Amino acid sequence: PEFVRAITKLVAMYGPFPFPSLSVARVPAQGGGIEYPSSILILDGSRLVAVHETAHQYFYAMIGDSQAQHPWLDEAFAEYSEETIDGTDHHRGDVQAPGAVDSSVESYGTDVSGYYFTTYNQGSAGLEAARVAAGPAKWDAALRCYVAANAWRVVVPDDFRRAIAKLPVAIEVLKEVGALK
Repeated sequence: PEFVRAITKLVAMYGPFPFPSLSVARVPAQGGGIEYPSSILILDGSRLVAVHETAHQYFYAMIGDSQAQHPWLDEAFAEYSEETIDGTDHHRGDVQAPGAVDSSVESYGTDVSGYYFTTYNQGSAGLEAARVAAGPAKWDAALRCYVAANAWRVVVPDDFRRAIAKLPVAIEVLKEVGALK
């Protein structure tokens, strides 16, 4: 039921689900999950990440990115989707944190917690702050257009910047968190 709910909510946010079906395999181990195109491997007790992993069907499977160079283009969007749908905090205070959201995986070295904090939390906080600044209706429409225009492509941050070009206040917010240049 949590994946049906996730798909239903994500379709309302971003448009048609990218695949005719979604396979979900539960593994008897503790942890989160991992996404593959039209498939999710979810670790036991991970119902909390159902929306996040399902959002990766849009942001990773359908709209690709270099996860090594620009991991926020799928992880921040998946985190943002989860927090929007589940009504959680969006890490609002994290928008003020130091560090650039558009940092390569390599730039973190062994700082795994820094990677997760900046890419997931600060990235989601930046997207939510941009939504608030631009106005939810305009932002939501721009995201739907971004998804439709970039389906089945590999994107870079400038592709997202072009999609929200008519929302300069959102671009400024995303510059402040280091997601856009």
